[in-house]
Amino acid sequence: MKRLTRMAALLSLVTLLVLIACVSGSVQVRDIEIDGVVYTVDQEKGTITYGDVTIRFSSSVDKIRFTYPDGSTYWWAQENGMGYGGGDNGYDAERYVPGDTLVDIVNRAWSDRGGGDHSGGGILAGLLLILFGALGAAVPRAVWYLDCGWRYKDAEPSDLALLVHRFGGVVMVVLGLILLLV
Repeated sequence: MKRLTRMAALLSLVTLLVLIACVSGSVQVRDIEIDGVVYTVDQEKGTITYGDVTIRFSSSVDKIRFTYPDGSTYWWAQENGMGYGGGDNGYDAERYVPGDTLVDIVNRAWSDRGGGDHSGGGILAGLLLILFGALGAAVPRAVWYLDCGWRYKDAEPSDLALLVHRFGGVVMVVLGLILLLV
């Protein structure tokens, strides 16, 4: 019993360390190229920079607002799968980058992750699947105990229960590898 408690504590500690490492390593600044122009998106500062121009942006769950250097703004909102937007405060689509292009730039920065760079979440999920899967494949009796054996006094897992936990562990390792490689 003490051994399983120590193993569970160690597993929790490793999971926490992996989570911290993956989240802290996420990139906040990305370069996005559109039509030969490189836009630098700084998610932490909320800015898009190209040449000498810096455009600020702020976002909520369903709306993003861009503020140009002259104080004009462009906003974009999503509702029920539909998007719509517009400018105010003297917005001029010909003076600076049009608002719809800025929406595209921010979407690429948030979704593409720079064209193939994995997000911390994908790496984290893959590593956790591999970690828990390897544990299930290597020590199915301990995993069975942590899963349901602790509920019963003097209980022993059946051979089928051990096989199911071992097989589930192998499947989790394969899924974790797929997440890391895709």
